[in-house]
Amino acid sequence: MPSFAHQLAGARNEGELLRRRANKDNSEKETPKAADTELTEAEEKKVAELKQRDAEVRRHEETHASIGGQYAGSPNYEMEQGPDGRSYAVGGSVDIDVSPISNDPEATISKMQIVQRAALAVDEPSAADRQIAAKAAQQEQEARQKLAAEKQGMNDSDPAEDGRAHFVAQAYLGASQPRQTGLFASV
Repeated sequence: MPSFAHQLAGARNEGELLRRRANKDNSEKETPKAADTELTEAEEKKVAELKQRDAEVRRHEETHASIGGQYAGSPNYEMEQGPDGRSYAVGGSVDIDVSPISNDPEATISKMQIVQRAALAVDEPSAADRQIAAKAAQQEQEARQKLAAEKQGMNDSDPAEDGRAHFVAQAYLGASQPRQTGLFASV
């Protein structure tokens, strides 16, 4: 009859074997290549390319999100599974708000400057990045024009308003003076 210590050691060994089998079964389900960890040279090259692309995509989208601040959403990634069974980001996007701030051209100008910086802050802006920057520049320009018109309106009175004021003054003047009649009456 084996000793208690010998039985305990056997039970531990058996438990370890069962754990290894369970882990192996689970890893084969999650990552098909995990069972045979050796990748071919072509697969290793593909994994290296995917890792590099993943790092570039994440850096690119995180730059947009961090600089865009409150006007940018969280990065969304398009994933691809590599030969090693892992997922890698191969594309991505960040939603960014390019709508003007209602009735506040100064705030709109500030917002659009942030949006432009966020769109163009990356090493290689995509066509979509350049489109966002162009849209923000257009919104900024419109806000500048609106602001200039508002400032101009504060300095100059509205010609239509001047006409109304003149008409009211003439009507008041006419009401307070007797009306002349005859051939030489002025109207």
